[in-house]
Amino acid sequence: MPLRDITVSIFPALTVCLASPALLATGALTPASAAFVPPPANLSAAISTSRASVPADGGELVVHVTIHGASTCHISISPHARVTPAGRPCHNLDNTYRASFATNPQLRPRRFVLTVLAEGARGIVEQHHLIMQARAPNLIDNYTRVPSYGLYGNGENDAVGDCTLAAAGDLLQTWDAMNGAANGPLATQPFLDAYHTLVGGPGGPDIGLTARQVLNFWQRRGIDNNLISSWRSVAAYRNPAAIEDAVARNGAIYASVALPSTDTSFLALWSMVEAPYGTPVAGGHALAIIGYDARGPYFATWGGVQHATWQWWKTWGTGAYVVIPGKAPWNPNVVIPTSTLLSQSVTTASINGVSMYALNLVARVSGVTGPTIGTITFSDNGQPIAGCSALPAVVSGSATVTQRCTEYISSASFESDTLFAQFSGDSTFGDSTSNPILATFG
Repeated sequence: MPLRDITVSIFPALTVCLASPALLATGALTPASAAFVPPPANLSAAISTSRASVPADGGELVVHVTIHGASTCHISISPHARVTPAGRPCHNLDNTYRASFATNPQLRPRRFVLTVLAEGARGIVEQHHLIMQARAPNLIDNYTRVPSYGLYGNGENDAVGDCTLAAAGDLLQTWDAMNGAANGPLATQPFLDAYHTLVGGPGGPDIGLTARQVLNFWQRRGIDNNLISSWRSVAAYRNPAAIEDAVARNGAIYASVALPSTDTSFLALWSMVEAPYGTPVAGGHALAIIGYDARGPYFATWGGVQHATWQWWKTWGTGAYVVIPGKAPWNPNVVIPTSTLLSQSVTTASINGVSMYALNLVARVSGVTGPTIGTITFSDNGQPIAGCSALPAVVSGSATVTQRCTEYISSASFESDTLFAQFSGDSTFGDSTSNPILATFG
């Protein structure tokens, strides 16, 4: 008899053998002797559980089985789930068991059938109880465990084209947080070192790398003394279910996108509204998928978290990769998180008789509690401002360093500029990028 697709269902006895088929057909029942034999107690079984279903992350059910009129009985669960006490058949009257279920990594509910098979003087009775386990969760938010993601040299002003290495750092941070490890940003230099090795040294070209180049390097040579065991592509990566399944199993996955020119900075949501099909592509970009909800995936990128819709991912995603962490212990070099705040003021000036706007920028980096070799770079529309690149950070009060920059713009200009300041960080203090400021002239 097929099981109905409901959360919990107790079925009546499927088979009760009361007499031979011939006797059942004629309806006649001939006693073995003329002596009166009292009928044995009715054979029956009833099953109940402490709750109706099991959550996706697993758990334990208390199972109660009541048997009447049985000489032997047995309990089992299919597919296999651990039942304690194990190896003991059930007995007459009340039986209590504990059934333990592991995490369900599938994007569909799992069904378990609890079966009691009892035998007594009146025949055999078989009872079934359907236990449902929820699908992999509709929401995974591993990013909430990470207090601050690192930039690893790949800030919003695109200081270095090492997003493929920065994505590796985001994965490492997420895995550590899931394991309960202290989880500030990691030191930037090891990721820059790996990048420079792959492009031919610090003097090498500032170019992008493919995901496969970085993942192979990570597996064979390691990044920040960390080696991964293996990696594989997600074949149907444009299918949201495949991404959900991979994230549910692995906590975070490596990904790549063709980044639309409209989405080169943080927005409330990357969607098809601001980036419809046909939008020019700014370039390839690597990032980590560190969660999802019904609306779409969450990415770790540029030191922060960006939400996108599934349609955006299906349109602009170019690959996804499951990365298996290594088994060897790893002691990351965790740095102290910092945050950078940018402010501006505009005055006028005359330079060689030419009327100019003087755009005065001040960057304040908080969280720096000691000496630092970190520098501050000011950028206008993604390009470092002349004379304002890699300026030494100046101590200014408790746990704060600052730097200033003035950019001169012709008063005849008509333009809108997006401004950032980036603190490079060092082996003690993490890097950070400021809030964007939009300045309009003319």
